[in-house]
Amino acid sequence: MTNTDHRAQPAGLGWHPYFPRRPHSHLRAPVTHRWETDASKLPTHAAAHDALDDDIARLELDHCFDGWDGQAQIGDERHALTLTASARRLVVYTPPDKGYFCVEPVSHVNNAVQLPDPAAHGLVTLAPGASTDAWMTLRIHTT
Repeated sequence: MTNTDHRAQPAGLGWHPYFPRRPHSHLRAPVTHRWETDASKLPTHAAAHDALDDDIARLELDHCFDGWDGQAQIGDERHALTLTASARRLVVYTPPDKGYFCVEPVSHVNNAVQLPDPAAHGLVTLAPGASTDAWMTLRIHTT
């Protein structure tokens, strides 16, 4: 991402892949903190959290996680997938009534631009002409 404006701009990057929710869909991701949310689903504070390692059917999440090492494993009866990313935050969305779930590497906490210190929450300020980048890799194996 490159700032083509004449003013400095806040910037953050992320991917939002959707995965098919199957009977044995499972997520494993090392994290250390989960951002708790208010009634509007906006983050309020980070609380200590164990690593994610459970079947999607048992997870009810719509949260951002900190302390992620950039790697997650997603598997089910048909596929095994390793997701690797340069971002160090992870959003996990597991709607119980949908045929999908999301595991989303992001550079910043949701709504970081409105938090007291956006830079501490992952946003960068791009000067005019400055750039930032990120990457994600999905390695898929048939089981």
